[in-house]
Amino acid sequence: MDFSKRDFKEIEKIGQILNRVDKIDQKSVDWILGELSNYQPFLLSLILGYQPDLKQPEFEEIMKMYFIIWEYFKDKKNGKKIKLTQKQFENLEKRNLYFFKYLENSESTDKEFAITSDLENTQSKALLTGIFYRFNSQPVLLAMNEENKGVILIGIKSIIDCFEEIGKE
Repeated sequence: MDFSKRDFKEIEKIGQILNRVDKIDQKSVDWILGELSNYQPFLLSLILGYQPDLKQPEFEEIMKMYFIIWEYFKDKKNGKKIKLTQKQFENLEKRNLYFFKYLENSESTDKEFAITSDLENTQSKALLTGIFYRFNSQPVLLAMNEENKGVILIGIKSIIDCFEEIGKE
């Protein structure tokens, strides 16, 4: 897999977003929730939908992950202009579920090829890497139930795909 100059610039941007989100206060949380309510209400409902199934510290970490995604995409093409929809999300989520099921049943070399191919087609490699890093470094997320982790990661990948899709329109 090759990284472009753009990917390396994005890494710096993701680092800044991660630092901001790690230091977030309640006023900023309220501000971001207000932005989501205005510009991406589906994303807000998706975030809030996790709350009943997660412990409060887990929910807060997952909310931060989605804030990172929002901070990354909000000023990109159509981030605030085109609203994500449930149908769009479900279609991309279904595609991602099929992909992960394929990986689960594939040989090692096939898995490597499929993962590399998928990542090469992802425009937001740095964002995805930052999200995976958080999942593998935050104690609350490391301790999370594996089933919840899987569902959340597929949701996160699907939301990123949704934003990339509207960025092409």
